[in-house]
Amino acid sequence: MSRRNRIEATAVVVVASLLAASCSFGSSKAAKKQTAPPTTVAAPTPTRTLIVSPQITVGIRPTVDRSLNVVFSENKAGTSAEQWQAAGWSAVAAATLLAGVPFNNREIDFTVSGPIDGSSAGALLTVAVIALMRGARLEPGITMTGAISPDGGVGPVSDVPAKLAAAEQAGVTRFVIPEGQSDTFDASGKPVDVVALGSQKQVSVVEAGNIYDAYKLLTGKTLPRLPGSANTALSSDAYANLRAKVDNWTAKYADALSEFKTLSPTVQQDLNPYATTALLQEVQARQLSGSGQQAGAFSAAVNATALMRSVAQTGQFFPTLLTNGAAPFVAKIEGKNAIEGQITRLVDSLKTFTPKTVTDMSALLAAYGNAIDAASLVQYAQYLFKAKAASEPDTVSQVAQGAIYYGLAGSLVEAASDLLAATHGLSGAGLAPKLDVANIATLFRQAANANLQAFQSGVVAPLAGPKQMSVNATVDAFARADTGYALAGTGNSILQSLPSYFGTGAPAAYAQLSGAISLYVRSAVLLAKYQSLGHVNPATLQLAGMANGGRAFNVSIQHAQSQLTSNLGMLRSKQVNPTTVAADAEIARVDQNGDVQSKFDALGDYWDGYVNSRVLAALGGFAQP
Repeated sequence: MSRRNRIEATAVVVVASLLAASCSFGSSKAAKKQTAPPTTVAAPTPTRTLIVSPQITVGIRPTVDRSLNVVFSENKAGTSAEQWQAAGWSAVAAATLLAGVPFNNREIDFTVSGPIDGSSAGALLTVAVIALMRGARLEPGITMTGAISPDGGVGPVSDVPAKLAAAEQAGVTRFVIPEGQSDTFDASGKPVDVVALGSQKQVSVVEAGNIYDAYKLLTGKTLPRLPGSANTALSSDAYANLRAKVDNWTAKYADALSEFKTLSPTVQQDLNPYATTALLQEVQARQLSGSGQQAGAFSAAVNATALMRSVAQTGQFFPTLLTNGAAPFVAKIEGKNAIEGQITRLVDSLKTFTPKTVTDMSALLAAYGNAIDAASLVQYAQYLFKAKAASEPDTVSQVAQGAIYYGLAGSLVEAASDLLAATHGLSGAGLAPKLDVANIATLFRQAANANLQAFQSGVVAPLAGPKQMSVNATVDAFARADTGYALAGTGNSILQSLPSYFGTGAPAAYAQLSGAISLYVRSAVLLAKYQSLGHVNPATLQLAGMANGGRAFNVSIQHAQSQLTSNLGMLRSKQVNPTTVAADAEIARVDQNGDVQSKFDALGDYWDGYVNSRVLAALGGFAQP
C-alpha cells in the first residue's frame, strides 16, 4: 500500500489542536562522516575534484572498504551548517538515483571555505556529484541556485535577487534559477523580474525545473534519462489478486461502519470528523477500483477500513473515558488490540521470507514498512496516553486521539500479509546476485537525519523566539500541527531500535531500507512544505497555501509525475509488479487535483514511488537509464 501519506491523511481534519510530539524529533545529528557496512560489490569510482564555486569544492574517490562515505569539511561556513549538510546528503542521494550508479565504494567530500546559503546549494551540489561520477566538468562563468528534491526536481529558494547579485560579484555571466522564479520577490517583499535584473547586470538568467536541464546548462553534457512510458499498469494477474483483496477490505469497512452506527448519537457526533475522513477514503477506493486501478484501490480501502474500525472501537469505550478517566479507557483499548504482540509476530514471519525476484522485494519492503509504521503509531499513541494536557477536555481529546492511532496500527499489521499474498507466484526480473541493501539503507537514513536537523534548525528554532516558546515547546507545536513531523520522530526512534531486535543479516537490512526510504521521503516533504513550496500560517503552523502563487509547485509535481511514470514503465518492461509503486502513482493522480493538503500528499506519493522504483531497479541490477 502507499503508506507514507495515507496514515497522515487519516487525522488531518483534527490534528491541529490534539497532537503532541512523541519523542525527541531530529535528535540524531548528521555526523561529519557516516559509513555504511562494507559490501562485496565494488563500483569503479574515479578520484576527481571540482571547484563548484569560490566557497565550495566537491571531491570523489573510491573507499578502501567499499563502503559509502560522505564527508563534510567547514571553514567559516557561517550558521547554515545543518542546512547545507542536508543539501549535501540530499545531493548524494538524488545523484545516485538519477545516474543509476551503485550505492557503494564511493566517498564524496564537500569542502566549504566561506559562507554558503544552506539548502539553496542543493541542486548545484547534485550537478557537481553527477559530473564527478560521469567525468564531466562545469562550464566556466555559470552557477545556479535551487533546492533539490528526491526525484531530481529543482525547488524554489528565497531571495533570488540577492543570490543573483552575489553571483554577479563573483564574476558569473550565466545564472540558473528554479523554474517559476523569474518573477519573484526580494527580501523586502518587492516584486522583481530576475531576468530583466540579470540583463542590467550583464548576467544571463535562465530557469531550470530539474537536474536534467540544469546538468545540460552547467556541463554542456546530456544526462541520460528514461523515456516516458504509457505502460504503467500492473499485470492482469496482479490486478486480479489485488481486486480480491480490495473486495475483502471493502467488506471489512462495511462491518466497521455498521459497528460505528450502533454507537450513541452523541458519540457518533464527537467522532464524526474521523468517520467522514474514512468515508472519503472508501469512496476513493471504490472509484479507483471501478476504473481498474486496483493497487491504489487496495491502499485506500485498507486505510478507510483501518480508520473506521479504530473510530468504532474508540467510540465503544468512549463512555469509560468520560466517566472513569484515561487509565481504564487506555487499558480497554490496549487489551482489545494487543498490537505489540501482533507486530512481533508479523516481523518474525517476515524474517523467514527470502525474496527471489524484484516483485518479491517490493512486497517485502512494503510489508516491513507496515510493521515499522505500526510500531511508530503505537509509540505515538502511548505518548498521547501519558502526556499531560492543559485541561480535562484536552485530556479527553488527546487520549481519544491516541486510541485512534493505536487502532490504526492493528490494520496495518493485518494488511502486511495481503501485500505479500497479492504478488505471490508472479514472475519477473530476478534480483542481482549480490545486493547492496545495507549501503542503500544507510544513505537514505543519513539523508533523512540531516533533513530533520535542517528542519529543526531552519524552521522550528527560528519560530521559537517570536512565539515566545522554548524550542522543545515549538517542536511539540509542530507535531500537533503536522502528523508527518510527529511520525518522522517516532519512525526515527523505531529505526534506531531495529539493530537490537534484528541483529545483523538480510532481514535487518530489508527492514532498515524500508524504514529509511519512508523517513527520507517524509523529511523531504516537510522541508518542501515549510521551506520552499508551501505557505504556512506562522500562528497555527497549518499549511495555508502554495508559495509563489503555486507556479513552482506545479513545476515540481509535473516533474514528479513524469519521473514516477517513466520508472514504473521501466519496471513493467522487466515484468516487475511493484504494487506499492503503482499505488503511489494511482492515488497521486487523484490527490493532485484536490485541496492544498491533498496536493502535497500527491507530491509525497510521487516522490515515494520514484525513490522505491529506483531502489528496486538497483536491486535488480538495471538502474542505469
